[in-house]
Amino acid sequence: MIFGCIILFTSFIGCFGAHVEHVGFLKVYSSITASFLVAQLTILGFAYAHRRQFDQYGSAGWDFFHENDPRFLLQIEETLQCCGYNSSSDRPLSGACYAVTGCKDAFINVAQQWHQWIVIGVIMILGLQLVVLLTVLILTIIIEREAREDEVNMSLLSSSNHNHTWLSPERPGFSPHGSSNSYFSRHPQPTVWSRPSYGSSSTSSSPRVPRYGSTQFSK
Repeated sequence: MIFGCIILFTSFIGCFGAHVEHVGFLKVYSSITASFLVAQLTILGFAYAHRRQFDQYGSAGWDFFHENDPRFLLQIEETLQCCGYNSSSDRPLSGACYAVTGCKDAFINVAQQWHQWIVIGVIMILGLQLVVLLTVLILTIIIEREAREDEVNMSLLSSSNHNHTWLSPERPGFSPHGSSNSYFSRHPQPTVWSRPSYGSSSTSSSPRVPRYGSTQFSK
């Protein structure tokens, strides 16, 4: 149950990250997948290195489930049609055993019968996980590269917007942002002269008009 929830959660993270192209979710998914792959390879290597001690591990496992979960061993006996571990007299689950073969020999016979398919299945599962891991890593690299390219393009566009004029900003009458007094900018805006409303004494929105024959502005 817990293992299934972990697989479901990991698959959701991978699918969601690939859909929204989120690098963080993809990195989390690739990390979890890589951890599972390394753990499986470690278990297979440990099992191959200690293959001669399977009988000892099997006997200890039979004792463990015999004390904690006998129903699981009973299901094994019914499925494999066996009784006890080595024989029907070796730690059986029920008092009356109709099978003579022990569950260890029955399990070995099944493993030898399905040996090729088991090896093919393990290789396919490991290969599929490796392909998925490589795909996610390549997708993450592509998304990160596109993000860096977008940042570079945005920085170039921003710098070109700030340096789009061809005159020095120190010259009089120049405004790099195209203000109303910018006559030499790329986008000059016309100057709008507004008159004050009738009966209003405010002249903040209009320039002062000099008197006739005078060089001074009216007060």
